[in-house]
Amino acid sequence: IITNQDGFNYLDQLEDKDGRPLLQPDPTNPTRKLLSGKPVIVLSNKTIATDKDGKAPFIVGDLKEAVVLWDRQQLSLDMTKEGGSAWRGNTTEFRAIEREDVTLWDTEAVVYGQITVVPKTGA
Repeated sequence: IITNQDGFNYLDQLEDKDGRPLLQPDPTNPTRKLLSGKPVIVLSNKTIATDKDGKAPFIVGDLKEAVVLWDRQQLSLDMTKEGGSAWRGNTTEFRAIEREDVTLWDTEAVVYGQITVVPKTGA
């Protein structure tokens, strides 16, 4: 389960019919919360924003099956003692280039939903 800070704050206030919080602490990691035994991953609102209608993202599924990370080329390392400003500064400069790509592989492995965290105003 992945959501943002707004979605987590909303979920953290919910209780079941017996008055117990829906989010429970993870006994193996006290800083993490579980929803129905599944870890809740919280991303910042800057990374995955709540929309202007007050709906926070709520992503459920197996992202390891849904997304593939492709290594498009091996890591390329290079260095120079003479080029750029290295010679003037009596230093060695390094450059590393890594090319990767991410693609959606299995669209049925995850479900994207939204939680209304802010009531709509107006009308």
